[in-house]
Amino acid sequence: MDSIDEVHVSEPGLVVLDITARDEETAAAVMSRLDELHGPLIRCLPDSDG
Repeated sequence: MDSIDEVHVSEPGLVVLDITARDEETAAAVMSRLDELHGPLIRCLPDSDG
């Protein structure tokens, strides 16, 4: 993974999270918790357009 530089976060904007989990249940639990903390997220499943 490339390092995150100050220029990457100097202004508000799009954030992309790549969540890798051992199984779908774990991934769903993480996404659910993120929804609780920060509101609805746009989800894109592997091998899907979006």
